[in-house]
Amino acid sequence: MDSLKFGLVLKVLSSATRWTGIEQEKRQREHPMSASQSEALLRETLQNICRMTETTSLGHTMVDDEFDDSYKEKAGPKPPMRIVWRNVVLMALLHIGALYGILLVPSASPLTLLWTWACFLFSALGITAGVHRLWSHRSYKATLPLRLFLALGNSMAFQNDIYEWARDHRVHHKFSETDADPHNATRGFFFSHIGWLLVRKHPDVIEKGSKLELSDLKADKVVMFQRRFYKSSVLLMCFAVPTVVPWLFWGESLWVSYFVPALLRYAVVLNASWLVNSAAHMWGNRPYDANINPRENRFVTLGAIGEGFHNYHHTFPYDYSTTTASGQPDQWFRPGPSAPETAAKSMASKGAAKRFFSTAAVKLTEMFSVSGAPFVLEAEAPSSSAQEPEGFKSSRQTRAPRPHWTLLDL
Repeated sequence: MDSLKFGLVLKVLSSATRWTGIEQEKRQREHPMSASQSEALLRETLQNICRMTETTSLGHTMVDDEFDDSYKEKAGPKPPMRIVWRNVVLMALLHIGALYGILLVPSASPLTLLWTWACFLFSALGITAGVHRLWSHRSYKATLPLRLFLALGNSMAFQNDIYEWARDHRVHHKFSETDADPHNATRGFFFSHIGWLLVRKHPDVIEKGSKLELSDLKADKVVMFQRRFYKSSVLLMCFAVPTVVPWLFWGESLWVSYFVPALLRYAVVLNASWLVNSAAHMWGNRPYDANINPRENRFVTLGAIGEGFHNYHHTFPYDYSTTTASGQPDQWFRPGPSAPETAAKSMASKGAAKRFFSTAAVKLTEMFSVSGAPFVLEAEAPSSSAQEPEGFKSSRQTRAPRPHWTLLDL
């Protein structure tokens, strides 16, 4: 029955795409559009297709992770910053312990180093595949065993429980780089990286977070169970398991087991995740939406297992994939419509509806063709006359000029 519904939806969307193409060709002949107008219409059409397919595959439309243009920061002086000294001390001790753990790496056995890497990957999956893509953005569905697996990984990562992490992340997307953003990147690298955890939240963050629709999280028994026993699960998964396993199974010293697989691994996972909030909002290119600050950052992508494609993510937050770019590193920053064979494979996957826009993009490029030159989303290098604003400012507020998009002959 689901496959029948899905096939019907694809047929409707295909018909809509063809009809849109016919209408577009007619309008193009009567009222020729510039390249910038065509690019804007193409992006809007793709986003609408994404929302249509999400409603079909997940049974709802996610809106809490879409930027809210209606929000206005309050005029007047900012509220005073209140430092949480307990967090300052704990973070300082953690990073001192991690630095000492680096000194112990040469004395650790190969199995211990392999175990450290495994714990890193498990922790990272608990964040990126778990609390981020599954629970914050609801970009795919997961069975109970997978949800339990990801919840355990999230506890090993120790970055707040699933409920609180997802709530704050939805606020981050909805009010990105404003006072209501928990780690507002316009307040500087240090604040968006770690400083936001060392001070009390801005009142707007608390106010907007309390108004979000979180019934899906409250209805998830795995989320609520982890929240109820979060401290115990952190002690077990983040510290006890990484420390005891090497000592128990291959005779590693408890000293090395504690400082390398536990503390050092934990600090690395934290900083890799924090770089998505800081570096990926400041450095890199913006091929999908030049009017927002999130960037495509190769370094962050390697450290955060794919989460560095941040311009794509903030443009399409409801996509379970990190990017549409090729898996080849040299193609990471030349994104465009997926190849037909890649799209065909994704259409056969469980989340096929979510990736339908990949094939739709291929078809939509044809309707925007001019003299046989398909419309390809590839940014030109900035002209010599273009000037970047001094310092780091929110492009949503400054409305920096968009890059020019070119019509390329293939």
